[in-house]
Amino acid sequence: GTQTAGLGWGGWTNVADYDITSTNTYDGTSWTASPAAMGNARYQFSSAGTNTAALMAGGGRATPAATNIVDTEEFDGTSWASGGNLNTGTLTGAGGPQGSQTSAVIAGGNPPARSQTETYDGTSWTTSSATLIEAGSGQAASGTSSSPMLFAGNGPGGNPPYAVATCQEFDGSAWATSPSLGTVAAAAAGMGTPSEMVIAGGRNAAASPVSQTQTFTGVTATATASNITSS
Repeated sequence: GTQTAGLGWGGWTNVADYDITSTNTYDGTSWTASPAAMGNARYQFSSAGTNTAALMAGGGRATPAATNIVDTEEFDGTSWASGGNLNTGTLTGAGGPQGSQTSAVIAGGNPPARSQTETYDGTSWTTSSATLIEAGSGQAASGTSSSPMLFAGNGPGGNPPYAVATCQEFDGSAWATSPSLGTVAAAAAGMGTPSEMVIAGGRNAAASPVSQTQTFTGVTATATASNITSS
């Protein structure tokens, strides 16, 4: 979505039932609870699209037993409906936010650290022969399946370091290395395009949360002194 037309859904809470199915919309000023509930509660899923044409795939479920999810759901601005299943259920797989309900990519994920790539055509997911150069999860992403897609940062697995500076670019057919981040990061938010990208927040190599932002110009990634602020 955008700063004036945002969408948030699902997640996890530490109270009874853990996984949630709620959907909320944002108008630039305030959040409003939507009557539209997801069909399958989950957290740390991959997503793409807009507030009136959103795509959600994979993720995890804490109850009744921890498990990775393969199903996809699509939102039309009013309600959620089922889409095609992933071939491999994955948690914290990265997906390009500029993707759509008819053209999306998911790569990586866990557990364990994965390198697979899947593409979506609006009906079904296809496992690509292209695999990440470095397996992992929680990459910040920008771009679409039909244009260069940049994955910045990485969580390489269950052992330290919990974040690295690796960047990888996808052209629709293969992954290639890209200039590394200025500072290691994983599970950060990605915004912009592969040639003008910003990542914010996430965690460092010790798995501690950070408030840094980094900008990428298509040549280098630079860590800035800016911190994330609440609004």
